[in-house]
Amino acid sequence: MGSLPGWSNEVTTVADSLTNMWLVICDIRTAIKNIQLNCCPTGCDGVELRMTASVTGTVLTVYFTGTIPVGVEQCGSGTVIRVKDSSGNETSFTTDLIAELNNPGGTTFGLESTPINTSVNITVSVKPCLENPETDSTCESCLEYVIVNSALCPTFFFEVTENTINYSFDSNVGDYTYNVQLWDNGGGVMISNQIHIISGIQTVGGTFTGLGPNTNFRIRVVIQPTACPECEPTSCPFTVVATNPASCNPPEDVVSQITIDAP
Repeated sequence: MGSLPGWSNEVTTVADSLTNMWLVICDIRTAIKNIQLNCCPTGCDGVELRMTASVTGTVLTVYFTGTIPVGVEQCGSGTVIRVKDSSGNETSFTTDLIAELNNPGGTTFGLESTPINTSVNITVSVKPCLENPETDSTCESCLEYVIVNSALCPTFFFEVTENTINYSFDSNVGDYTYNVQLWDNGGGVMISNQIHIISGIQTVGGTFTGLGPNTNFRIRVVIQPTACPECEPTSCPFTVVATNPASCNPPEDVVSQITIDAP
């Protein structure tokens, strides 16, 4: 404390004592302000939220992780979780965000009695609202997570030649548009695509032609509900397919000669 300007190392009067006391108070206040600004965030600065989700059967599980400072409360009676499938059906649930934060098992909701179609993509969205009564501050944000339903992705069957790739697969129940795409081996350039608008279960097929021999390609299908062009499509994983090596052509302009030795 002796390094503070005005500090009295030898207190001989009441004035010296009061001066030192105020210097101590001011020094403590400055230190606390520094801690508040640089050490420990408060209010909305200290809120950090993340959300993921998954669907198993008809059970939706939502995981909230992050940090909510002490003293920050949930606005109202709960946080609304909105669920929408790629066909446009919607439902909602209410949960206690703070109580479920960092719950390793997540928060589960049953979808069996809702209009949600679990066989298509599902979007989960939340608009968390938190408030700090001490600072009279309110924190709001938006979280969204898309669950891509890989069950829509069909199993491909291929027949290849030197210059062609024939593909086929069985479509799903319902009306879907299948965009079959042929990409280069690096997955950076789409070479060609073929679109099939299918209703119900049937075998879908096509052929990519004019390809080079002994070359790797990537093929995938992007699936969209036909009646919902604005819905989020399902992009299935790539499958690597190679054309056959070039075959050896028979020799041309070759003359054979057979010599028979007399006995």
